[in-house]
Amino acid sequence: RTSRSRRGEKMSDFGIFIKQQNEDIEKEILDLKKKTVLQIMKRLTAHRRFTGSTPVKTGRAITNWIMNEKTPSRDFDWDDKSQNAMSKAMGKLNSLSTFDIVYISNNLSYIDYIMNQGHSKQTPPNSIELTIAEVVAIMENS
Repeated sequence: RTSRSRRGEKMSDFGIFIKQQNEDIEKEILDLKKKTVLQIMKRLTAHRRFTGSTPVKTGRAITNWIMNEKTPSRDFDWDDKSQNAMSKAMGKLNSLSTFDIVYISNNLSYIDYIMNQGHSKQTPPNSIELTIAEVVAIMENS
């Protein structure tokens, strides 16, 4: 049995099987990518619910976690204190592609100070690394 490929060439049953396997693998990769991004964003933006979550004084730090594909975001919003970074990230999930890199960034000048250097009583030092380690453990066990 044969069918036509996109280029009009005939495909054998084996070719069809390989094509389907590739599509299935790409779907699994994309699903894993989405789950990983969601877990990271969930932990960074869920104040006091996880070890490395972003501390809240004004809401700026949480709001400025930005998920972007292909290039890291250089943006930040000093005035937005809505803490809606998670909903913004979820809005971008369906447009993610399988193999492009996802960047999660926060461009506030003091984010390293409060998240990694231990200058917040709400969050332990190296909170970003702790968050990544937690997500890796979750993904390995799922």
